[in-house]
Amino acid sequence: MKMIKTIYIALLTLVMVSCSNFDEMNVNPNRPGVDTGDPTQLFSKMTKESTLTAYLHQRIHNLGVDAFSQYYAAPNFTTDRGTMNDIWGQDYWKAYYAWLNSANTIMRTTQDDPVKVNIYNITRIWKAWMTQRTTDLFGDMPYFNAADGTGVNPKYDAQEDIYMDLLKELKEAAEGLSPSAISMGRQDFIYGGDIDLWKRFANSLRLRIAMRISNVAPAIAQQNAEEAVADGLLMTNAEMPTMQNWSAPWGNGYSTKYYVDWGPGNGVALSTSMYNMLVGIGGLPFPTSDYFGPGITYTDVPSEVDPRGPHFFGVSDNNGSFLTDQAYAGRWTSIDAGLTENEKTQAENFAQNNSRVGKEMQDITRSFIIMPTSEVYFLRAEGALNGWNMGATAKDMYEQGVTLSMEQWSIDAMEITEYLSSDAANINGTTANFNFNSGTNDSALDKVMTQKYIGGFPDNSWEAWADYRRIQLPVLKAPKTVDEGTGLNAGEFVQRIKYPQLEQNVNKEFYDAAVQHQGADLVSTKLWWAK
Repeated sequence: MKMIKTIYIALLTLVMVSCSNFDEMNVNPNRPGVDTGDPTQLFSKMTKESTLTAYLHQRIHNLGVDAFSQYYAAPNFTTDRGTMNDIWGQDYWKAYYAWLNSANTIMRTTQDDPVKVNIYNITRIWKAWMTQRTTDLFGDMPYFNAADGTGVNPKYDAQEDIYMDLLKELKEAAEGLSPSAISMGRQDFIYGGDIDLWKRFANSLRLRIAMRISNVAPAIAQQNAEEAVADGLLMTNAEMPTMQNWSAPWGNGYSTKYYVDWGPGNGVALSTSMYNMLVGIGGLPFPTSDYFGPGITYTDVPSEVDPRGPHFFGVSDNNGSFLTDQAYAGRWTSIDAGLTENEKTQAENFAQNNSRVGKEMQDITRSFIIMPTSEVYFLRAEGALNGWNMGATAKDMYEQGVTLSMEQWSIDAMEITEYLSSDAANINGTTANFNFNSGTNDSALDKVMTQKYIGGFPDNSWEAWADYRRIQLPVLKAPKTVDEGTGLNAGEFVQRIKYPQLEQNVNKEFYDAAVQHQGADLVSTKLWWAK
């Protein structure tokens, strides 16, 4: 263990040194960018960095949100028990305001130019995407004043007000896109300047935001959701917004490798929450034989599993031969969140001795999924269950969402049909057949949220975490232990991350007001839409 810790500290030091020179980290969040250069080039830089900046993707996405949502177990990191490194949060905070400055610069230089109306409105859409993720991390935050550059230390805006503005911006941006104006072209790494797809993405994002506030502002949520559906949403996997991978090692490639084998004893593994959702549901057999490669002996695998599961995670000795003992070979097993210090020293709880990200996930050419199309159908299914007009029944939307998710992983059409008609339940009691109810965690909403969680893997953990905070679904296994000082009690989940310590020094007046408004600067403090 001492050697493992030494390796980790050395690597952590190297990572922090390698990633500490981003110019954007030093941008004043309250000062607009300089109005120079091609706005489309600034746009491509902003979108690339806000999705795949390696340091932030690894620390905030992989070790933060992935752990909070239990998309993975991260037994060697404090986020698994509710504690986020302050420097990680600070760097994301600074980076967001650098990206916000870029967005505002683009918008300011294009808003009065009818030829560039699409550049202006596409930037508004992306600004909304970035802002929702950030406010869902922290809660109240500087937004309106920070956006126009007034004031040295801007006040924090209430999350409710930020959300209302995001809905307005997405509606106006979608309506403002014009087929007769110029587009981003090759500088648009997401859609290549396709205006129709940007409109569909804007409406889909508006539906996501509407659903987020459905418990605290139901009338506003329903109105925005129904308008978004009527205006046109993402429909197929071909329309799904993705970000091209970086070819350099310090990009998506590094992050993907990190999932798998960033040093013996480190890394992440299949979480028990994910395992409990995947095992048994659909009644299809676990693939053995040479599915994971020749020469593997299967010693501990379930008899039945969701057919996407083996695509997500490989068996223990299919991940780089980091086994500590051959006794742990051939296992498709999971790790609980929040292990005690004693449990973390046990070989059965080492990440490399359990199921870790499969070979398909290690492909550095895999693009980052910004919003899976399957999510849009699950949002519509939930809306239909709420009594909203989503253009189809909840059952139809649910089954289309499952189908699109499985098609992403090349699941055979016959298997999809068999899966959707199966009464076999997962460990939680949830089944795939929309018309069947096992009697345990198997309501229509249980089914929708379980499939949304699974269908969002691997990049949509932000939504999985938000859904659990919002409606406590799907069923997750609570961390076994939580750190002192987090405000969390046993059995509770992280609700947000704390403001950077730096804010107490440079913006104390408005920081204090925000803390008072939210209740406390703790990870246990619920956000506005989760209360």
